[in-house]
Amino acid sequence: VAFFKFKNNSLDETLKEAKSMSSYQLVCDMEMTQNDELKSYEVKVDYLKKDKQKYEMIKYYSADGVEWELPDNFRAVIVGDTKGNVIFAKDADTMYPLASVTKMMSLMVTFDEINAGKISLNNSVRISKIPLKYGGSGIPLKVGQMFVLEDLIKASAVYSANNATYAIAEYVGNGSIFGFVTKMNKKLRELGLQNEIKYHTPAGLPTRVTKQPMDEGTARGIYKLSIEALKYILSGGAHGRKEY
Repeated sequence: VAFFKFKNNSLDETLKEAKSMSSYQLVCDMEMTQNDELKSYEVKVDYLKKDKQKYEMIKYYSADGVEWELPDNFRAVIVGDTKGNVIFAKDADTMYPLASVTKMMSLMVTFDEINAGKISLNNSVRISKIPLKYGGSGIPLKVGQMFVLEDLIKASAVYSANNATYAIAEYVGNGSIFGFVTKMNKKLRELGLQNEIKYHTPAGLPTRVTKQPMDEGTARGIYKLSIEALKYILSGGAHGRKEY
């Protein structure tokens, strides 16, 4: 069972947003209560309903004649090797919200800056009020706190910390989140993925939080980007580090 709270939403907007965040096209039992004092709605989602959901298994055939039997609960799927050879794909060219997959590019851009000698893993980062605006998954942060960049990277990569990712973006973007996102999209163009992925934020949070369009991409685009990300892992990310 999970609980979500939404402020300043109408009843219809709350139900729609709760379903998009929790159900993933599954049937969920929801109980909603209104808090008049906070002007918010609380939605209780019963995830146990997932266990009762029956999926239809559908057979697909790839170009080489291999049979794939998959449940019908996915939006897009792509299977391939690390060299870019696609074995099987379905709906792989449709754009969908990226959510925290967005952070993969944020880390790649950060490692590029480190490897170019512009910044260092050991640099100290002063936390401003900007990262504190972004909730969800995060680490304890206070305005004025000093963090080593490497620790913020670990928080983003391991814990998917939204606030740590914004702290990185502000630092690497020389005080500008927009400047950092510009670097993300520049990297996309260098990789030839500008038509398959669109970035507007560094962490993939929803529009209601960021006031920006959703970060979006195709399964094929993320597959190609993942192959590029593997190169960072194989080379140790930054200056031979392999612990991420």
